[in-house]
Amino acid sequence: MSLKAFHLIFIAASLLMSLAVGAWGVQRYLAAGDVASLGLGVACLVTGGALAVYGMKIRVKLKELPR
Repeated sequence: MSLKAFHLIFIAASLLMSLAVGAWGVQRYLAAGDVASLGLGVACLVTGGALAVYGMKIRVKLKELPR
């Protein structure tokens, strides 16, 4: 597996984990009213958004590099 492929897979896995934890935090806030869970959820969802943007940009950048 190339370093490029590993990097993209790692970004995708991090994105999925971030969105899952974010959804869990928001769900826990809605169920129990725990404000710390809401903070965690929002932070993870924002991080997931940043990872999505980074993933799209790095994918374009990696296509420009020679094999």
